[in-house]
Amino acid sequence: MIFLVNKINPKNWNEIQETCIKALSLFPNSFYGGIDLLIYPNFKEYAIEPIWYLF
Repeated sequence: MIFLVNKINPKNWNEIQETCIKALSLFPNSFYGGIDLLIYPNFKEYAIEPIWYLF
């Protein structure tokens, strides 16, 4: 994980984190949530895979 974070521009990393937080906020009554994050080889683009949550 450290290697990955060091390869990503800090501005992009903050955007990724904000996007993940917004995605999890769609499940406000959940006790637990997890995101599978796909980061593309250019370290700028990313996608969120299915969100896992537990009510």
